[in-house]
Amino acid sequence: MFDYEIKYQKGCTNIEADMLSRHPVSHHLQHAVHLLDMNELKTQQNNDNHCGAKYHKVKDVIVIKKRNMYKIVVPFSLRLKLLNQAHEQFGHPGVQKMLNLIAPQYYWPNITSDITEFVKHCSVCQLNKKRKQKRFGLLQQVPPTSTPFECISVDTVGGFNYYNSTKNFFIL
Repeated sequence: MFDYEIKYQKGCTNIEADMLSRHPVSHHLQHAVHLLDMNELKTQQNNDNHCGAKYHKVKDVIVIKKRNMYKIVVPFSLRLKLLNQAHEQFGHPGVQKMLNLIAPQYYWPNITSDITEFVKHCSVCQLNKKRKQKRFGLLQQVPPTSTPFECISVDTVGGFNYYNSTKNFFIL
């Protein structure tokens, strides 16, 4: 019914991608709001004195070009504030989602390890984290028996090799 032409554009060059192909939170971050106040950011960047061939100034904000995208260089004094705001505003996402939210727009050296440490030390995230261990069975009381040796139970305790012992397990 409509006469249109479809042209392929490589993903890394298609920075302004279609809304249907992007996560709504990521789109909100890239286009609508900055997590940091720009005046405060400019002041702190000037105080930290970022300079070098890899840094550029765009509208008085120091940026770096990574993968054909300009990313705002976050000074050390504002990194924790940025992590707190993103973490609280977007509902305690995990490490990978935090990276997906912050990394397209912001940059600093070792951003991945900083985000990993931040999430690892968040008490809310640790309480709600999915456990990788299987749950133990429910404890039950052993029913009384009518004759001796009708029910026999054995407990094994291990991990004694750290006490310079030749025995690793103890059977009760």
